[in-house]
Amino acid sequence: MTERSEHPRLARQVGARQGAAYNYEGERVMLRRDLVGAVDLPSGELLVCDAGDSTDDSVSVRVSPGSYRVYVTSFRGEYAEVHEPITATLAVRLRETGGISFDPLGRHAITPPVEDPDDPEDDQLHFVGVDSGLVCAVDRAAWSTGAGVSHGPISIAEQVALPDGSRAVVSSSGLGGGGYPVFGGFDLHGDLAVVYVSFDLVFEGERDPSMGAEDGVPTARY
Repeated sequence: MTERSEHPRLARQVGARQGAAYNYEGERVMLRRDLVGAVDLPSGELLVCDAGDSTDDSVSVRVSPGSYRVYVTSFRGEYAEVHEPITATLAVRLRETGGISFDPLGRHAITPPVEDPDDPEDDQLHFVGVDSGLVCAVDRAAWSTGAGVSHGPISIAEQVALPDGSRAVVSSSGLGGGGYPVFGGFDLHGDLAVVYVSFDLVFEGERDPSMGAEDGVPTARY
């Protein structure tokens, strides 16, 4: 799969996905992708928000009503420095396709992008604000009923059931709270295929030149 972007911030995400082993704070770490479960979106509106009670600084994305698979990419180190898995990216897969390009959500977003960003590289991007250390992918209408999301301890991510029976996904947000970019993966026809949340960790580092995808570690793809 070819992953590309001309957006200055998202282009760095592309470079880090070309292999599976990277340097993170001086330690070689391995990327791993896992299917967490599915999110049901009967309203046609995906809400990415803090898994607590607030929807402040949330991002809403317009999609076709349906149920979609959710993946997380996580990493852990070979030594004690990064001994627990850390979530790097959450991805809601809207359609199966190749040739993914990373770009701002644009017209697919219901909420506006960040205004007057301090960093010009954040121009046109959307950010989800996280205080609880957990981010949720959920149907907007289901969340608006005030049902909330009940869950136990979350290590990486898990599918949870809402009181109405629909499914959502709760994921740890990297190393904790912060503002994290939410952006799109677009197919060769320009259609939105994936909604990503990046926790700005390993994708800002450098690839470990001593390892490549041929070394038996799966490349981080969605």
